[in-house]
Amino acid sequence: LTLARIIQQARFDRRRLYMKKRKETLPDFMSKAYAAEITQLFHQQGGETSHLNVVDKEGNIVALTQSIERSYGAKVATPGLGFPYNGFMQGFKIKSKRHEHYLKPGAVARSNASPTIIFKDDQPLHVIGSTGSERMISGIFLTLMRLVHGQDSFSAVMSPRFHVNPENQVFMEQDRFGSGVITSLTRSGFEVFPYEPWAFSVGGLQLISIDNGMATGVA
Repeated sequence: LTLARIIQQARFDRRRLYMKKRKETLPDFMSKAYAAEITQLFHQQGGETSHLNVVDKEGNIVALTQSIERSYGAKVATPGLGFPYNGFMQGFKIKSKRHEHYLKPGAVARSNASPTIIFKDDQPLHVIGSTGSERMISGIFLTLMRLVHGQDSFSAVMSPRFHVNPENQVFMEQDRFGSGVITSLTRSGFEVFPYEPWAFSVGGLQLISIDNGMATGVA
């Protein structure tokens, strides 16, 4: 991935050099300072969300999805507390004051986080959550659907996943689905974008299932 970004950046810089506009000031592409700046941008991509589930012997349960936006969030931490502060400012809207996520005191940012606890007869049955931005919701839904239809926890989490957006685009572990599924999707007007099998892009799903006081974790 790093090598791909280096090559991409080199081609991008070359294009800027040859298509330079009048009075435009370009950076010194050969300088160490520019290399350090670009390297920092590479390091800031990805690694935005974590999810964890906890069930203790007293029956207390936590499902926590935490997004800090760019890696290391705001890059600020209070000594002794052990965590960086959130940098998820893009979850707010700043143009329409009527928008429910408009930036104001007490506002809640738009989020795809979906930490979930499933109960049956007032008893906890499943604790589930995931990483993966919009894809986390799809992964949780697919896993819960499989659990409801009788799959065991391991099989439900292990099963192939896909995500669909409003633009008729399907992102999926293509090689883990039968060719008939792909054909059916494309004939119905969907555009398929393949992920590698077991790609982290489909979400880092975490599940705890509880049966007769016994908790089983699957990731």
